Amino acid sequence: ELDELCTIARNAGSLGSRLTGAGWGGCSVHLVYQDKVDAVKKALVQAYYARRHPQLSAEQLDSALFATAPGCGACYYDE
Repeated sequence: ELDELCTIARNAGSLGSRLTGAGWGGCSVHLVYQDKVDAVKKALVQAYYARRHPQLSAEQLDSALFATAPGCGACYYDE
């Protein structure tokens, strides 16, 4: 199923998609230009969530599918 999510996202405009996490089923992460976020989310909802998980409420869907922005990353301070 995670491969399907990545394929849907890439076809909708994601620059890249990958699987991550382990033990709890994993998740997918998609690199998307900001102006394509809504299109990718819409494609994921229509092509995946509506078909495979139609019982999800809007609140549950918002918890499962959300956009975030990258941070500055990890760093090391040597004092």
